[in-house]
Amino acid sequence: MKKYYIFKISLFLLFFSGFTLYCGKKGPLRLEPEILPLKVTDFKVTQTGENIKLKWAFPPTLSDGKSVFRTDNIKKVYIYYSKREVPALKFKRRSDLLLKISRNDLRSTDSIFRVEIPFDYKKLDKITHYFGLYYVYNKKKSQMSDIVKLSSFIPVKPISDLKIVNERKVNKLTWSRGLLDVLNNKVDSINGYNLYRKVISNDSPNEDKFILLNKSRIVKEYYEDRDIGKDGTYSYYISTIQSPGVFSKDSNTVSVSVKDLFPPDIPENLTVFKGNDFLVLSWENVRDKDLAFYRIFRRSGNSGQFSLTADKIEKNRYKDKNVKKGNKYFYYIISVDLNGNESDNSRISYEEF
Repeated sequence: MKKYYIFKISLFLLFFSGFTLYCGKKGPLRLEPEILPLKVTDFKVTQTGENIKLKWAFPPTLSDGKSVFRTDNIKKVYIYYSKREVPALKFKRRSDLLLKISRNDLRSTDSIFRVEIPFDYKKLDKITHYFGLYYVYNKKKSQMSDIVKLSSFIPVKPISDLKIVNERKVNKLTWSRGLLDVLNNKVDSINGYNLYRKVISNDSPNEDKFILLNKSRIVKEYYEDRDIGKDGTYSYYISTIQSPGVFSKDSNTVSVSVKDLFPPDIPENLTVFKGNDFLVLSWENVRDKDLAFYRIFRRSGNSGQFSLTADKIEKNRYKDKNVKKGNKYFYYIISVDLNGNESDNSRISYEEF
């Protein structure tokens, strides 16, 4: 009897596998994978003053790599928090729910979503925090994001004496080094400063956003902004970098009106040398931030007037092909800035072709 049942089961399995493999003209039956929301991977956490700031970007597509992510389909975002390190797969169970945010309460700029959470000063004193988030898209949950670590501090007092002076084509900013935290305790050290600037000019009268000006941290209480080629009002504020990811609140804001009436520097070290059927001019680049282009003037022979031979040259090199054998050519150049101010003439250089 056992053999009979085993034989029937074997026949059934053989028939079923054959049906699965060879049923229909289009091949085996396949289940389409479920399209799910992907986890957030671009997740950052910083401290500014007593506030913890979280920002992230949602993935551009769903799990199939084709379906476009639509923010209108977000139902809720859940942010979890822990004071101890926990793997992402266990983070929800072993940490605390810090915030639950509905779609209508989410705020974004250029597809970057932001949340700011005030903390008690005592909960910031040399404490390590861990944050993670997941979200509900339609009725489906994403996985927990990458877990982000932040070591916080009682914030340093913001700078209150930022000053500015304009000298020709340079805005010079100075401030005092602050080493007290908001509870008036001495801070051991700081890591530097970030400087932010906005410009309201005739070219951009509605520009109202401050942008980070320095590419690397500023380590002294002094900064020269030489990129002031536009006429307009220049405004600045500064923030102290207490440690990586930890910043003071913003300083006082200072502003100055700039009217560029000053010419750019004179091009230096103009040289001319001979090619096969042309003359080549080269010179040192003018370092003015608002440099627009160069103008080249030429004279043929030992006498006569110089005339413009090339205009709006953006590189510090020029090939003059309009030359004839046996002639001597003299050149000088000038630099022109964005406001049309012209430098004095460079020294004259010549070459016989």
